[in-house]
Amino acid sequence: VPLVGAIVTVDSNVVRPSGELTLHAKNGDLSVGGALDVSGTAQTFFDSTNYTDGGQISLIADAGNITISGTATVSAQPAMGNAGSLSISVPSGAFTNTGALLGQAGAGGQSGIFYLDVENLPSEKSLDATLNTGGFAQARSIRVRAGDVTIDGAPIAHSYNLSADQGSINVIGAIDASGATGGTISLEASGNVSLVAGS
Repeated sequence: VPLVGAIVTVDSNVVRPSGELTLHAKNGDLSVGGALDVSGTAQTFFDSTNYTDGGQISLIADAGNITISGTATVSAQPAMGNAGSLSISVPSGAFTNTGALLGQAGAGGQSGIFYLDVENLPSEKSLDATLNTGGFAQARSIRVRAGDVTIDGAPIAHSYNLSADQGSINVIGAIDASGATGGTISLEASGNVSLVAGS
C-alpha cells in the first residue's frame, strides 16, 4: 500500500500483517509518529498453527528528511518465521530516529534486513545501537551520498555493506558478521578506508 504526498506525516497506527507498506514524500519531509506494523502472524487451522513472515516497510523522501519517533516493525512471530525488511531512502536529507525499529526473528528464522540511502551519516554509533537492539542482524546495507562515515559503534549483521560515494570510511569500532557459516563485510569509499588499531 503506497501512501504518497508532497509531505507525509503519519501519527496514527498502520497495521498490515506480513504485508508491504510504502510511505513516499515527494517534495518535503516524511514523519512517522505512530506505529507502522507489518509483522508476521500466527494462523490456526483446526489443530495446526502456521506462521507468516514479516513484511516490508519502505520510507522514501525524495527531497526532504525522514524522522521516526514512533515504531517500525517487521518482526516475525516469536514462535517461528523470518523477519522482513525496512528500507529508508533519504538521498537529499537526514534520517533521525528517536523511536523503535524492530526486526526480530522467530525461533529458527532469519532476523531483519535494513537498507539506508542517506545524504550524510558522520557517525553510525546511535544507528547501530538501535538496529542491534531491534534485531536487524541478517543484513545491513548503507549508502552515504556525501561526506565521511565513522563506524564508531558495534554493528552486528551476517552481511554488512557500507559505501561512501564522496568520502572516506573510518572504522574505530568492531563489525561483527560472525555466525555458524560465517558472514560478509564490504566497505567501499571514494576516499580512504581506515581501520584504527583494535578495530
